[in-house]
Amino acid sequence: MERLKSYYADVCFIDGLETFIISPSKFDDILKDNVLLKYLKKSNKDIVPFINISREVGTNKIYLAFVNLPAKVERFQWLPVHCYKNGNQFYHVYYRNTWMCRECKHIMNKPIVMPMVEVDSTIYNQCERKYPDIPLIFQKEKCPKCGMVLQNHLIIIE
Repeated sequence: MERLKSYYADVCFIDGLETFIISPSKFDDILKDNVLLKYLKKSNKDIVPFINISREVGTNKIYLAFVNLPAKVERFQWLPVHCYKNGNQFYHVYYRNTWMCRECKHIMNKPIVMPMVEVDSTIYNQCERKYPDIPLIFQKEKCPKCGMVLQNHLIIIE
């Protein structure tokens, strides 16, 4: 865990989970640190997709992070996730570059983030609150084609 300190920009508790936000300037370095990757039980192929999305979207919006899960199986103790930064606050998110309206099947080709609790709440199973509230910064948007409200809370990244 000490080794991870040289890579993170911030450590915070998000919905009860200790989350290590990785500094974008350290992305390449973390991929070369085989000792750390072995400790995290991760390989480059586990982390590179998260880094690529963070770089594509912009380093001031989406960050690679590692969540320290209270898992009993060692290889599941460290989970790579994305975090969205709004002001000084970070949120666990799921990233998509498209979204489809269930009603009219219109596809929005825009980068979006959804709250992790709405996409995969299993990471919170060992927390005190297994189903955290959806942060208020995430809203239900209307489909630009039919005007119906989309099924998930999200933020469209412009």
